[in-house]
Amino acid sequence: MYIQKLSKETKEVMAIGKENHWGFRVLGPDEMITSPVYKDEWWYVPLEEDQSIIPEETKRRALTIESSGIKTQGFIVAHEAPKILISTTDKPQPVKTQLIQNLDTLGEAVVYILSGFAAVFGFMLTALPYVLMAPAFLLIDPALIAVLEDGTWVELMRWQE
Repeated sequence: MYIQKLSKETKEVMAIGKENHWGFRVLGPDEMITSPVYKDEWWYVPLEEDQSIIPEETKRRALTIESSGIKTQGFIVAHEAPKILISTTDKPQPVKTQLIQNLDTLGEAVVYILSGFAAVFGFMLTALPYVLMAPAFLLIDPALIAVLEDGTWVELMRWQE
């Protein structure tokens, strides 16, 4: 279990959340990022670079923190991005055209070509659901994170896109 002693600024942010009935969550210490970073199945993007539509309620929470006088290093939008795993055993073997030239009969060549097409078609059918679902996995459950002056990351809000 990770236990961290909370700084004065972190306690103030958490008090603002409690006062407004907002479920802020301390994520722990880390540095402010200057460019997108992939870590632990999340994409972390500086707010200035993120293309997401951020809900008004989320913006209001960030403005409340800023207007309270608590200094931040900046804000980060985190996007849940789980890895998509595809079995490497399902990969079709490449068709070797040299073998076709050495086959004795036309029938063997046709069987060889059809089996190659069947392997490729089978792989495509296996991979198709993953390809079609990939956009859904890319940016789900975004969260706005405030990076406080002391380096503490505080999740201000998570929403559905």
